[in-house]
Amino acid sequence: MLSSHFGFQDEVNNKYRRQKTPLLDLFKDVFSWLPIYSSVYAKKSKLMIVHGGISTRVNLQRIMSLTRNRYISIEVPPKSKSGGQQLTPDEDNEYRQMQDLLWSDPDPHNRQGCRNNDDRNIGCFFGPDITEQFLNEYNYSMLIRSHQVKERGYEFTHDHKVLTVFSASNYCGGSNWGAVIRWDYNEQEPLLIQYKTEYVEMEKLSFNKDLLEKEFQRADRYQTNHLSLTVWSKIMTNVLHIDLPWLILRSKLVQEDTQGILYNTMFDGYILDNTRFQMSNTGIMEDLYMWKDMLIRLFNLIDYDHSGFISRNEFSDVVKLILYDEYNTDDIDEAYIEELISAMDLDNNGRIDINEFLESFRIVNVKKSGRLNQPRPPRKKVQINNF
Repeated sequence: MLSSHFGFQDEVNNKYRRQKTPLLDLFKDVFSWLPIYSSVYAKKSKLMIVHGGISTRVNLQRIMSLTRNRYISIEVPPKSKSGGQQLTPDEDNEYRQMQDLLWSDPDPHNRQGCRNNDDRNIGCFFGPDITEQFLNEYNYSMLIRSHQVKERGYEFTHDHKVLTVFSASNYCGGSNWGAVIRWDYNEQEPLLIQYKTEYVEMEKLSFNKDLLEKEFQRADRYQTNHLSLTVWSKIMTNVLHIDLPWLILRSKLVQEDTQGILYNTMFDGYILDNTRFQMSNTGIMEDLYMWKDMLIRLFNLIDYDHSGFISRNEFSDVVKLILYDEYNTDDIDEAYIEELISAMDLDNNGRIDINEFLESFRIVNVKKSGRLNQPRPPRKKVQINNF
């Protein structure tokens, strides 16, 4: 019912006309096995993550023991295990618990207790006292949930013990921010990241074509028809005044080879889906994912405080270690380290996460793939090839 109301079913029907029915059934099967809630342990916190909320009747031991795939839809009760159409009292209680976990909201008036959710006609409103009791009973420090659009993308309630996070910005034509959180293992508070999606029309690229070409040519001092990835990305941001992950989107807009971005291909028929170019590079992605596990292990080794990010100090330490092992020296210009961090830190927040780490190795692999048969240049005193 929800997939039909909010457009998902129509999208599947339009994109997969021949297989729409079995594909929708498959989606239903997959969702019927998704966890109802998750427990996440940080060093100083134990977090419960659920879509909706809690109530006085929610019993997590019961939830952990139920047959998850019985619940295809929460709006429609499952069939009774006895074979009848009507649920037994015990089954009805379990069904109501599922509804509460997926449909409940913090009480909008901060009232005590638990009452019917009249706004949704399903689930309940739970007060700060219910939150306190529930967290104490199950030894949680915070409840993280979604289910409600928030103007800033997130909202703390119940004395900072309930955090609502809503990731869809501009929801249903509105103007709200979207948000995600990242909880570093050693931290007591989450890192909240807000954003707004922005509809980008290709006409905006066309309108700024002359200015983009001028900036591209100005940056191409030696007239090679190439720009580095970072230079091209910065020009796109500065000229269009749109802060998008251009490095990730580049395959949709422009071609590149072993020397960098071929900026003159920017307006070759608007390269929105350059299948021929992408197919010629499929081996690169295959190589990346073949080594993905090793790269993740490497990331975790460098991230020795297990924060989920590689800091400048951690990165500097490993670069010096590599240099000492290969050249018997850890004397390196700090500018080299800053340059390397800047190239890998795609969102410019001062630290490198796992996605940026993997993307950086993919970029390096693109460049290396065209140089395998070329003679290696003589080594400089300090040369770093792997980052």
